[in-house]
Amino acid sequence: MSRKYIQAKKTTLSYSISDSETAMRLDRLLKLNGTSFTASDIGSFMTFTFDPGTAKEEICSITSANVTFNADGTVELVNVVRGLKDSDDYLTGGFASDHGAGAVVVFSNNPQLYNQLANKFNPNTFSEIQTFTLLPTTPAGNATDNSQFITYGQALSLLTGSATVNRIVVAGTAGTTITIGQCLFFDVATGRWALTNATIAGTVNGTLKGIAQGAGTNGNPVTNGVLIVGLAGNQTGRTPGAVQFFSDTPGALSEAPGTVEVTAGQAQTATDVVFFPSFNQQLTEDQQDALTGSFNAPADNNRYVTELDVATLATANRIARRLATGAITVPVTPINDSDAVSKVYADGTTTLVAGEAFTGATTPQPVKLISDLIQPFIDTNYGIGTSSITRVALRIIPRSNCTIGSVVMAYTYPTDPTVTITATIQTESGGLPSGTAIANGTSSALQLNTAASSGFSYVNYPFATPPSLVAGTTYWVVMTLSSTTSGQVLIPGIASGSTYASFQGRTWNGSWSTSFMPAIELISATGESSSLWRSDGNGIFQTNGFDAFVTQTVSAGASVNVRSFGDVPGFTGLDAGADYYLSNTIGTITRNRNEGGHVGRATSATQIIIPRMRTKDVFFIGSLPIASVGSAQMTAPILFLEDGILSLNIKPGTSGGNTITTVLASSRTYANATYPGPLIKAIIGATTGITMQEMPVTVTIKKGERVCIYNQSSAGGTTASNLTFTPI
Repeated sequence: MSRKYIQAKKTTLSYSISDSETAMRLDRLLKLNGTSFTASDIGSFMTFTFDPGTAKEEICSITSANVTFNADGTVELVNVVRGLKDSDDYLTGGFASDHGAGAVVVFSNNPQLYNQLANKFNPNTFSEIQTFTLLPTTPAGNATDNSQFITYGQALSLLTGSATVNRIVVAGTAGTTITIGQCLFFDVATGRWALTNATIAGTVNGTLKGIAQGAGTNGNPVTNGVLIVGLAGNQTGRTPGAVQFFSDTPGALSEAPGTVEVTAGQAQTATDVVFFPSFNQQLTEDQQDALTGSFNAPADNNRYVTELDVATLATANRIARRLATGAITVPVTPINDSDAVSKVYADGTTTLVAGEAFTGATTPQPVKLISDLIQPFIDTNYGIGTSSITRVALRIIPRSNCTIGSVVMAYTYPTDPTVTITATIQTESGGLPSGTAIANGTSSALQLNTAASSGFSYVNYPFATPPSLVAGTTYWVVMTLSSTTSGQVLIPGIASGSTYASFQGRTWNGSWSTSFMPAIELISATGESSSLWRSDGNGIFQTNGFDAFVTQTVSAGASVNVRSFGDVPGFTGLDAGADYYLSNTIGTITRNRNEGGHVGRATSATQIIIPRMRTKDVFFIGSLPIASVGSAQMTAPILFLEDGILSLNIKPGTSGGNTITTVLASSRTYANATYPGPLIKAIIGATTGITMQEMPVTVTIKKGERVCIYNQSSAGGTTASNLTFTPI
């Protein structure tokens, strides 16, 4: 706001005030003609005096925002600045006194008011734009500092090239104790200038360098700034014409290279150096030396390798460049020429973590990479809730660090509205659940009749904060009923001691006992955990596949080398030239193509070659009976780890029904669980005595999706059969 000045008649205080009060009332504030001032007459700063010419004379100031004109002519003042000094610096700390009602108040030209005005004999700082009707002139010469204005003559000289500048100086802050003439570098980490030292490459190579034009101490400005290029004085003992280098002595110049050779400029006199150091766009001395080559000097017939001389694809007359994964692209078919090395281009070996024990050193074993966070194996449904069995537990060992968002389990339930299930992730003690949940490892309790619908329901038990699992640590996922139930809670799973025994299962009826392994999945919040399992031509989808051969004997949890393509030695009794497939005997191969997917072709009695581009095999998943408990029955979901096509036949039971439809949704919420992927629904009508035929269904699957077979009616006996999956 602009400053305004007034001359007012004397006025008086309406009531007495102490020497510290800042709010008061004036009886009036009148112009010389006797009329009252208004708010628009008041500027942003005014000064006034109490009791002038008396022992209580006091200087005060106020801003217009703190002045209020009342309707009765009185004037309210608030936030008055009391006791201003009568001499420089004119701020608070001067004389202040109490004043009685009727004390004289004069709005006067105090020193504080004059201090607001420009004084041609003092330095002045203007906070508002000043407009001149005539152009200012100066006899002071040319500007020499970044903050100074230049004259017309100086600007003309710069434009025409007749002006000369022999140095560039910048302001800077010292990062250590500095003396005039010392060599400095700008430390990006601290934003300050420190001493160069040719024994430390980071102070002289690729840095902004300068010469101190004055002294400085840590954290304070360098006096007169830092010269970054130009004529630098304040040197001693220089040889005119000699090249100058940064010295091993901190902050010094030398006429011999330092440990790290970096030039600083050239001496003009014994005390002056033309300072012109390298920055980050120039080659270092080491780089210049490297360019001379190690065999012959560069020449027209001895050129450097350029970007166009390399390629990630297998390209003639180009040097191979690794991909982001570290792999090198090579021809699919090696060339059999006189250079035998061209036939050995890659062996397809990589290192992964074993989910179970392997004996690949005896005979290579086919393996599949699957998640450690899901127990996918099912042979039947197992019951808990009766016979005092109130808990079921699954042992898991993650092979990578991860956090868990929720635990998911499929089950059916009896009508027990007060019974709940809680999921906990516990540590292990003595090979059993310890009873102690890990941090954040307890879910909310969900009632059976609200958590699931009748039939198999896919129920999600979320954690408020995802608990953390540590790679290689044994945990137990424990599902706990709040009490026994009127009927069995049926859970899909597989008997403990089955072929895939890295998982373990336990049930509780007062103590833990060996039982089935429930089909439980841990949904990760961050991170994933996968490991290798033996392939099984007769197994479920997750293991009925082939990724590689294990060629080592290791225990579960160990790192193991696998061969995913190329030659795999170590077999016995193979038929050279024959194709081999996954066997129904877990972890072995066979010539019977009806048992499992193709793995490779024998090149001798002891060796198989795995093609780099294998044909995707069709996997037979089998049949999935839909539970016949109540209405809205559903199978446990199948998790797919590849894109592909799922084909199946679905048929309702003969007890009733006359229609089948399929519902394929991008996502499906069932009970309190939402899972991605298609839901294949069989709708059973009310008509009885009709035997329905199987209906073929084909579904496109994306990696990571789950598929459930869902029967909307209470009619039992609905089945899904001949499930096959073709990866694409």
